Amino acid sequence: MASQRQWRFCTKCFSLWFNDFNTGGRCPKDGQSHDRRGFNFEPSFHPDLDLPDTPTTQSKWRFCNKCHVMFWAGSRPDERRCAADGGPHVEQGFHFMLPINRLTGPALVPETTTAQSKWRFCGKCTSMFFDGFNEKGACPRGGVHSALGDIFVLPHDTSPAINLIDAGSDISIDGDGFVPDAGVLIIHQFDPGPDTGVVQGTDEIRTDNDGRFSSTFSLPQAGRGVTNIGVQATDTVTSRAASGHLR
Repeated sequence: MASQRQWRFCTKCFSLWFNDFNTGGRCPKDGQSHDRRGFNFEPSFHPDLDLPDTPTTQSKWRFCNKCHVMFWAGSRPDERRCAADGGPHVEQGFHFMLPINRLTGPALVPETTTAQSKWRFCGKCTSMFFDGFNEKGACPRGGVHSALGDIFVLPHDTSPAINLIDAGSDISIDGDGFVPDAGVLIIHQFDPGPDTGVVQGTDEIRTDNDGRFSSTFSLPQAGRGVTNIGVQATDTVTSRAASGHLR
């Protein structure tokens, strides 16, 4: 199955919501757009149909085209509550399969550097929310979310990538798919020419709130005679790395 990026945690209502539209959805906390923060989640999906549940996955998770949260479409419409208009969530788009640990069985899906646990189904509004804080966010039915059922472990930030741009005297590095608001260790090296050893340098920078960054390093003599330019960028949270090469 494929996976879809841009699912984010909302700092106000604690829901999992899709961040790839300009509107920002609708948050039940204040009726405004959701506020994205934290990991960039990448749940797996089937484009056309709900696959059967397995011991470690649950199906029927969908995108609500009104408030933009992820909710369980296996519920009845009258059990759902959308912050956009107070009516039921309306399903649209892909059919998601989410990793799950059943409360009645062993924890078969571990939390890792690229998968976060403590995501739960809200028994009041049927949306997915993060249950890892003492506070429980905001539910569109009023009050806070109420955790019900099993515990989900959602994959995140598994696709770091970099693009190198040769500007002659400088090499620009554009990164995407890293953990937002976190560190990236950059190691670059190049061969400056005959009778000179390989030059290596390091730098550590932070990504923006979408997991992107831009960085540059300079080449000697405006890059003349420089060959074998290599860059590796390592996410300091997940330890996943992306590399690139020029010349």
